Amino acid sequence: WCKLSLERRPQWTADIQARIGNAQRGLGEFAVAEQTLLGALRLRPENLRTQIFLMNLAEEDYRKRGDRAGAERLLGGNP
Repeated sequence: WCKLSLERRPQWTADIQARIGNAQRGLGEFAVAEQTLLGALRLRPENLRTQIFLMNLAEEDYRKRGDRAGAERLLGGNP
């Protein structure tokens, strides 16, 4: 039933994926979170929640760790 629901509502897949990516970020799994969030963004580029989660990943995690190139890559800037 759950799989069928996701097939009928693809926007749910992106939302769930974004939440999973944000949880991964919270657990410190930055590389995994990045891939999960980028996957969610590919499914629904207009999803503001996913965009915010990616900004949080860049701002809170990458910049605080000194990885400016990683932060700029996620934010769409030049590394």
